[in-house]
Amino acid sequence: KDNQLFVGIVCFDNQIKELKAQVRENGKDIWHDDTIELFINSGRTATDHYLHIVLNPLNSLIKEIGKGKLKKEQLNPFVGLIDGVKTATFIGDTFWSIEIEIPLSQMKANQNDVASDWGFNITRFRPQKPSQPSQSSSWSDLLSYDFHQPGKFGLLWLRDKNPIDRSEERRVGKEC
Repeated sequence: KDNQLFVGIVCFDNQIKELKAQVRENGKDIWHDDTIELFINSGRTATDHYLHIVLNPLNSLIKEIGKGKLKKEQLNPFVGLIDGVKTATFIGDTFWSIEIEIPLSQMKANQNDVASDWGFNITRFRPQKPSQPSQSSSWSDLLSYDFHQPGKFGLLWLRDKNPIDRSEERRVGKEC
């Protein structure tokens, strides 16, 4: 589909029978279940609003707008987007997975179909299990357990239908 961002995540777990997934209703407190959180910040600064999606293995969902440090009267690019988010989950024998579809066409930051660089992060919380302590992990190094740090999110490159210029890719690879 055009103007959609698809995110797929596989969470391997050698104790899948111990997976904590109790909350079955959307919008309810799923923070104590095994969860994946997705953060998208189109402005890439600590002061911008960001989309925050939380899923547990039962596809229970929280969709909200993180406020960053914005004043209420400032424009929020995620108004209208949050209702269009679609999700699915699967529990296998040694993993659980999620899929998220986000309609970028509704985002004010993407209306010109111009290439964009956005702040992006994926986090995972694993509650304590009989033989393991609780674990929190993050794709972008946040240096704390507070996942809500939009100024420290990693970089997501959104490009139009043309492929990425490979010379740009090599240049970035050398900087890492």
